[in-house]
Amino acid sequence: MARLCISFIRDWKLFNIKPARGQDLTEYGLLVVLIAIVVVAAVILFGDSLSIFFSDIADEVAGLLNPE
Repeated sequence: MARLCISFIRDWKLFNIKPARGQDLTEYGLLVVLIAIVVVAAVILFGDSLSIFFSDIADEVAGLLNPE
């Protein structure tokens, strides 16, 4: 029985087909590119309003930290 298990493990290691790692890397790369495109489009479309929004927040925080 032990010999059968050892033989099975040895044969499994020899004939085990490993998954293509290049395909995974390509998929992650495409996902990163898609996210980058969405972020750039959002900044282009909402850039001015985001700038005003964060400026207002910065002014509020500055007012809380430095009361006059």
